[in-house]
Amino acid sequence: MAHAKERSILRAKCMECVSLIAMAVGRDQSREDAQRMMSLIATWQRDADDPTFSYTLQAGARLCKCLGEEFMPYLDVVMPPLLAAASEENYYEVTNEDDEADEEEDDDVATFQLGDKNLQIRISALEEKATACNMLRCYADELKEGF
Repeated sequence: MAHAKERSILRAKCMECVSLIAMAVGRDQSREDAQRMMSLIATWQRDADDPTFSYTLQAGARLCKCLGEEFMPYLDVVMPPLLAAASEENYYEVTNEDDEADEEEDDDVATFQLGDKNLQIRISALEEKATACNMLRCYADELKEGF
């Protein structure tokens, strides 16, 4: 299991590097590599709980910026998980103040007291939602009416 996680993180870092290099060298020099990367991303199983999921979202947006309108065929690949992440609603929970709190402290949960209620926000889920919304804006800015 740890081996699979290591590979997943390595794959995410590779996506990040390829997309950053593509942006640095431009469309003409990176067209083939960017298209190959998007084809690979299309075949990978995506899970919103995967800690490398945001790498995929960000790499897609960078490759879109690099390829411009040539990115259009890949919208079918990036949009479903992107829209799912942007519309995620399970990032918070409201509980009664006197409800038993979990014994373990979770660094990923911020708790706020509101009257007799507690609002618990999963920080990573909220960050993922914000990233997805920013990526949607990037696609809209880059692809304009094609979006």
